[in-house]
Amino acid sequence: MNWDDLRLFLAVARTERLSAAAAMTRMDATTISRRIKRLEHALEQRLFEHTPAGHVLTDHGTRLLEQAERMEAAALGVQRSGSAAGAQMAGTIRLSASEGFGSRVIAPHLRSFTADHPRIEIDLVASSGFLNPSRREADIAVMLARPKTGPLITRKLTDYHLG
Repeated sequence: MNWDDLRLFLAVARTERLSAAAAMTRMDATTISRRIKRLEHALEQRLFEHTPAGHVLTDHGTRLLEQAERMEAAALGVQRSGSAAGAQMAGTIRLSASEGFGSRVIAPHLRSFTADHPRIEIDLVASSGFLNPSRREADIAVMLARPKTGPLITRKLTDYHLG
């Protein structure tokens, strides 16, 4: 069983709709549906009834919801205790962006970012070309178009217009 599937199960159980769970988790609804089916197969239990009103928990789903919520609470407790103990992020992040965006938008904020996160070093590569995150040339890339391939997490920042 993939533990991350339980996180998606919780999202569907709480929202009762794949589309709402997709918005909450920033994943595709089809992917979530596939992952729920994988979880049901692994547990050999049907977890939801599909109705016009949405995804309604079965008795098995209700029992799993209680267990998954306890697991989530325990995981959040571990995270909070780690944060409370002074755990800090550290390391180097290579950030690729266009020359204009990198120098006019990102660079002016680097001083305050490094003041807030002194153990993180930003390697800003602002140029006319982009480093390829799929080939691990950059950790983060601000690009003009969504990449077509690679195991990447993407988010749209804004619309872009030249003028």
